[in-house]
Amino acid sequence: MSREKKDRRTPLPQLVVTPAGYRAFSPELVRDRKDLQETTVRKELRFQSNGGESVVWTMTVIGGIGLPLLLGASVLSFVLWCVAGIVGGFLVGAVIGGIVTPDREKEYREDHRETDPWAEIPADDPRATVCSLAEEIASTRAWQDGILDAPRHLAAIVWSAVSKDAARSTDEDAEDVAVVTENLRELLRVARDLDHRREYGTPAVDERISAREPTARARALSAEALENGRATRDLL
Repeated sequence: MSREKKDRRTPLPQLVVTPAGYRAFSPELVRDRKDLQETTVRKELRFQSNGGESVVWTMTVIGGIGLPLLLGASVLSFVLWCVAGIVGGFLVGAVIGGIVTPDREKEYREDHRETDPWAEIPADDPRATVCSLAEEIASTRAWQDGILDAPRHLAAIVWSAVSKDAARSTDEDAEDVAVVTENLRELLRVARDLDHRREYGTPAVDERISAREPTARARALSAEALENGRATRDLL
C-alpha cells in the first residue's frame, strides 16, 4: 500500500485508506458511501449523520420566514414573529429530526457496550493485509457486479477480523486472522479469474453464518465467500 497524504475512499464503503494504514467501520453503522464525509479540520473521512441537522435547519428557516409573512402586521410584529418562528421551527425540527433520523452511532454504542464502531489499523499490523485484500477484491468487476460475494459479506468479514482490540487478541484470534487472510487472498485470485471471463453464472445462495468470536465469524464468512466464488467459477 502506497503512503497516503490524506484519507482515501475504497470501493468498499466501510473501508478507508489513511496515511497510517486503514480505518474500518462497522457495516451496522456505515451502509453506503454517503455515510462517510470529510471532516473540516483534519480532512478525515468519518461517519456523519447529517439528516437530522438538515431537518432542523429547514424547519428553522421555514419558521423564521413563514410566520412573519403570514402573521406580521407591522415592523415590530414582523420581528417578533420572526424570532418566534425561528425558535419554534428549531424546536419542531429537532423533534422531527430525532424521530425521522435517529442517532445511529449512539444506538450502536448502546447495543455494543459503548464500543467504537470503527477501528484504526496501522500499516504494519497483520490485520492491514485483510484490509488490503478486501480493497482489491472490492475493486474487481466480479465483486462490483455482484457475481462474487453476492450476499455482500466482505464488509462483515473485514469488520469481524479487525474490530477486536489487538491488545486483547488471543493466539486463536491471530490464527483466525491468518486463515481469513489466506481465504481472501485466494478469493482475490478467483475474482481476477472471473474478471477475465465475459459471461457469468448464477451467484451462490446465501447461507447465514454465526460465530461467537468476531475473528471466528470472519474466518467462517471468508471461507464461505471463497467456496461460493470457486463454485461460481467452476460453473463457467
